[in-house]
Amino acid sequence: MSDYARVIAFSDKSYKRECQEKHLPHQRRIAQELNSDTQQKEELAIAKDELKKENEQRKAAESALRAIEARLSREVQMALVAEEANKTQLGELQEHYSKLTRREREVLPFVVAGRLSKQIAAELGTSEITIRVHRGQIMRKMQAHSLADLIRMADRLGIQ
Repeated sequence: MSDYARVIAFSDKSYKRECQEKHLPHQRRIAQELNSDTQQKEELAIAKDELKKENEQRKAAESALRAIEARLSREVQMALVAEEANKTQLGELQEHYSKLTRREREVLPFVVAGRLSKQIAAELGTSEITIRVHRGQIMRKMQAHSLADLIRMADRLGIQ
């Protein structure tokens, strides 16, 4: 039977139904492919956004890390400078201490302990005036401006 005869034999509705049934699997397949492509595009867009966020987070973390490294570097540098200054000051103190006579070194612990010249003299078996002279020489040779300075110096040298 020819297409022309078929058209005549069937009503318009039947013909349309038959055409739809013939083309329906093909249309469904096309719709599924389009739907699949749309889903893939949406998934790719989501993945792209996630990668963008992760990249931004990574950049922020790297920036924070660089800031921390810079701060630590400055602090280490400052600590090294302070340590060097401390060593220099300790060296100067040791040099000043080495200029003291044996007797002045004997008197120094009593002075930094807060003893009076009269007490030191009695303990060492000498006169109070001699101890005052030793005190003055200790202050001058150690370059201490006050008794508090001398006590700090003795503490740094480990003299008690």
